[in-house]
Amino acid sequence: LEENMTDRFLFKECGANYDDVTISRLFKQAVLCSGAEILAYDTLKPNVRASGKSGWEDFYRTTTVLQECIQSLRTAAGIFTIQASRDAVHKRIEELSQDSIASASLIFQLFDCCYGWLHMNPQDYGDYAISYYDKSYGEVIEHELDKSKKYCGIKILKNRRNGKSGMYAWMVDLNTNQWVQCPGELVCKKPRATNKWNQ
Repeated sequence: LEENMTDRFLFKECGANYDDVTISRLFKQAVLCSGAEILAYDTLKPNVRASGKSGWEDFYRTTTVLQECIQSLRTAAGIFTIQASRDAVHKRIEELSQDSIASASLIFQLFDCCYGWLHMNPQDYGDYAISYYDKSYGEVIEHELDKSKKYCGIKILKNRRNGKSGMYAWMVDLNTNQWVQCPGELVCKKPRATNKWNQ
């Protein structure tokens, strides 16, 4: 990155100052002054100093303000990471839904696209396969997951762009921070009949 991607990535540490006005100003500066095309905000979450209804209202208002800010900056796209609910760790990738968003699943309605990411349990690898069209065979084939690799499953929860849903997998090396998308679609060969969280 340091050698080949100079001036391609700009990072800003907001510290404790991440109120709506400050973040909106930083977004506008990044686009209008630095020419940013994609804005990523990690992590969008409720105000830790508020609780109950107040915390929810702050969270929803912040999400709405930032979404409207991105829309006003027509040359940029926004990516927000959101914490999953506590029970998401007990789910499998195909079980993720808008209810897997912590604190406020209603913000789901504000986004054009929403994806659920989940590190896959190696014990479940046998229940999945990577399905893709192989030109040499002229048909769709399935490849088993490599038990020596780590995978992160991604489920499209919402997509206003073209309506396509589905699941995909990335091979992950956390030691080198390498993420490589597996060609094709992640398919579930053996759904879990009962959620372990409910047992």
